[in-house]
Amino acid sequence: MGRAPHRLSGGEKRKVALASILSLQPEVWLLDEPTTGLDPRSQSWLIDFIREQNRAGKTLVTATHDLNVAELIATRIYVFGLDHRIAATGTAAEILGNHELLHMCNLAHYHLAKKHD
Repeated sequence: MGRAPHRLSGGEKRKVALASILSLQPEVWLLDEPTTGLDPRSQSWLIDFIREQNRAGKTLVTATHDLNVAELIATRIYVFGLDHRIAATGTAAEILGNHELLHMCNLAHYHLAKKHD
C-alpha cells in the first residue's frame, strides 16, 4: 500500500484493525455496528469474515441496528427496548419476524399512507 494510516479509506482502516485483532487469535469478538459506513463490497467482505470466524468456533457479539446484517450473521438475537432493558430474545427468524416488537423497540417503523385527494 505504501500510504500513511490517515490516508486509508474507512473500509481499509477497518480491515487493518481486524487484521491486528486477528493476529491475537481471540476466542470472543465484540463488534459495534461493524458495517456502518462501508460500501457494499466491503460490507459483504466483512459479513463473510464474521461468518468465517463463527464457523471457526469463535464467539461474536455484535451490536447493530442493521436488521439485514443481523439476519445474515446472528444465531441468537437480543433486542433492547427503549428502557435499555432486554425486551426479547430469540432466533433471527423469531425476532425479525416479529414486526410489532421491532416497531416497539424502534428498530422498524410503519410508513404512513399518504392520502390522495
